[in-house]
Amino acid sequence: MTTKHSVYLSIIFVLTVASGCSSSDNSTSNQVDMGPRIDSGPSADSTTDQGISAPTLGLDPASFQIPLLGTGQRAIREVQMVNEGETEILISQFNLTVDDGSAALVYGSRRIIGIDPNGNDTFPYPVRIPAGETIPLFVEYTLGDGTPGGSVQIVGNFAAGTVTIPIVAIESVGTIETDQMQIDFGRVRENTEATVTLTVRNSGQAKLNILDIQKDSNVYYSLSLNDADPVEMPAIYTDPDQDGESGLAPGTEFQLLISFAPTREGTQRTTIIIDSDDPVNPELRIPVVANASEGCIDVSHETLEWTGELGIRTESPTVSVGNCGDGPLYIDRIGLTAGSADAFELQGMGLPDFPSELVAGAEPLTFSIIYAPPTARRYRGNVEILSNDPNNSNIVIPLVASSSCSTDDDCQMGYFCDNSVCIEAMME
Repeated sequence: MTTKHSVYLSIIFVLTVASGCSSSDNSTSNQVDMGPRIDSGPSADSTTDQGISAPTLGLDPASFQIPLLGTGQRAIREVQMVNEGETEILISQFNLTVDDGSAALVYGSRRIIGIDPNGNDTFPYPVRIPAGETIPLFVEYTLGDGTPGGSVQIVGNFAAGTVTIPIVAIESVGTIETDQMQIDFGRVRENTEATVTLTVRNSGQAKLNILDIQKDSNVYYSLSLNDADPVEMPAIYTDPDQDGESGLAPGTEFQLLISFAPTREGTQRTTIIIDSDDPVNPELRIPVVANASEGCIDVSHETLEWTGELGIRTESPTVSVGNCGDGPLYIDRIGLTAGSADAFELQGMGLPDFPSELVAGAEPLTFSIIYAPPTARRYRGNVEILSNDPNNSNIVIPLVASSSCSTDDDCQMGYFCDNSVCIEAMME
């Protein structure tokens, strides 16, 4: 905005503009012109002619209460407009006056300006409110040097004809506060789940109303408030502390549970957004991250193949596992897979207990495989290395070890030694 002080009125509603934008009602009755009649049936503004009572516009609360925050501070307050009648409300005019500062009227979920700070009116009249529906109005008020004040005047076909919502000054406000301004889950392995509790409290001097709780579309994160998902069940945060009264009284709080359950390795982020009627901080954004630091795994061997003498413990080449990244590498497992030959034994006396963190620049972990063949033949197996490297979280190193024979006794039953190799005997 270009003015020193500004007021924004955000009006979230459904706008339906009748086709054909001419106005032809020149009668002298008290009925306000709402637009053209619909030829296929009675128009919504002909309630008197049809013997139907005019709709009633209700307000909850009855005023926009702006706290005395100080020059240049901005406040946001809400009033619900309710069509309490049985016929459609047609609003033909919005008027905004401000005693101190400038004003703007804004409507729709995209916050479209209806009346700009210079008084230019771009509302698509008539604005329609179907029977039984509610439209929330939000006043964003930037305080000037004096006391906030003014009004929003609404002209329409409702029983009163004109309804005025005063803008009044108050001293006390609700203030939203959380115990964490950002959340870091740290390392959470794939196919596991972690939960963090976010405490939200009212540290102000008046009731605080929670208007919305959302997160972005990251499917690995979920929210829970009083055992329900506030994104799916928005009514749950009407009384978030479950004391039987709407909103949060001064000094009270509630807990929002944030769960993270990844199905793959890698950094995952989301943002928790809590909207309230705190005039200073109406939209609270809490960034959330898990697995923020990703390591890079570097394994020295893709396969291990070696030979050894019968009955002698022979060690394979040494395998090193290093961190080639800038963040910590988390090693979850280094071990033989199920089904590997019994002749194999992991030799890793220097290996830590897993899971273990390998920081950037640290010395690599090393291990080898001991081979002690009871008979002369080829043995196979695999070593599995699990880590948080998002590109190589599961590395498998094939093992192939063999030994030669000297006599038939070196071979297993059903085999004979031929040129240092055990050959299966053919049954006649």
